[in-house]
Amino acid sequence: MNPELLNKFPKSFYVPDGILNQSQLKLLLDLSRKGYEIILSGNSSVTIPKVDDMAKEKLKEVGFLDLPHMESKVFYAQTCLSKPYCPMSRQDARNLSKKINKNFYGIITPAKVKISISGCPNGCSEPLVRDIGIMGYPTGYTITIGGFAGRNGGIGEMISTDLNEDQVVEELKKLFFVYITYAKEKERFYKFLRRVGIEFIKEKLESVVNTTPSE
Repeated sequence: MNPELLNKFPKSFYVPDGILNQSQLKLLLDLSRKGYEIILSGNSSVTIPKVDDMAKEKLKEVGFLDLPHMESKVFYAQTCLSKPYCPMSRQDARNLSKKINKNFYGIITPAKVKISISGCPNGCSEPLVRDIGIMGYPTGYTITIGGFAGRNGGIGEMISTDLNEDQVVEELKKLFFVYITYAKEKERFYKFLRRVGIEFIKEKLESVVNTTPSE
């Protein structure tokens, strides 16, 4: 996307794990009282149009994270309400989200990568239309890749099933290695999948051993 157009987007910030603490709530209240509009979005973020540099620094000081728009990196993982609050949840998606963000958030990749995790197959966080989707079942997690909600979109294809949290992290390490190694510059996951095919990706995943993507 054109850098000039990118600069026209209002500034957005991730709320880590989707949970606002007292300091963050107080700062948002203070900014609201000063006339800033606080907009909540569906991906655990807040958007604050026309926010100045001083306010940006204060937001970072209390734990908000920069939300990139088109940068080629791994975005903060989005999750659903999950356990212990959702009775439909089969796995603790929020706990897995913390592990994934700790290991992968901000890693440089050929194109932006959006990850979504749901605690059950209902997929309230829309994992099937994300670059990497993770859904909880009674027997563990399933991983899909190549979903895309935009123009010419489609649902992701499954690469792994019945994984525990640690196995998901290890599978993603291998997946990112394959993506970084074989994808073209600016090639989103769905385009990469369509170009090389699911069997190529699965074959490369099986051949990867003890590889951690570099920041």
